[in-house]
Amino acid sequence: MFTTTIIDEKGIHYFNKFNGRIVKGIPWNSFAKREKLKHYFEPPKYDVTSIRPSKSFYDQFYWPVMIDGKVIAHNDAFLGRHFFVMLYANRAELIRTFLLGIKHYRPDITIDPIIYTDHYINPETFTIDKKQRLKVEIIGGLLCILIFALLCYFIVE
Repeated sequence: MFTTTIIDEKGIHYFNKFNGRIVKGIPWNSFAKREKLKHYFEPPKYDVTSIRPSKSFYDQFYWPVMIDGKVIAHNDAFLGRHFFVMLYANRAELIRTFLLGIKHYRPDITIDPIIYTDHYINPETFTIDKKQRLKVEIIGGLLCILIFALLCYFIVE
């Protein structure tokens, strides 16, 4: 089970902290265009897309990669694959670095603009708007507390 994701000038590397080895590596030059994938429904408009699966709080990112002459869809949630994913502190930085790496090393690869919005990343400067993110998290937490308080009030009464 790998526990750390490293993104650098060579690509994405999955590093196992337990045995000190790189489990898997995806170099930037192995990223492929979406048109080379076989599509069952309508083809996606962007090469890098994300979805939030049901029963999940985290986006799953998908992009095509060329491995052994075949183009396959690779996915990652940038959670580090460890037991306490909700405590993975640098997830936003990993996503920002991933997007910045694509723009820098593979400008031909298209990125779904909703990814920038969902993760509070400015597509021009690649800075994370931490104030807006914190504001949304606080409002969401207060809303949950309000709903819980209302439920308790009406159930106890």
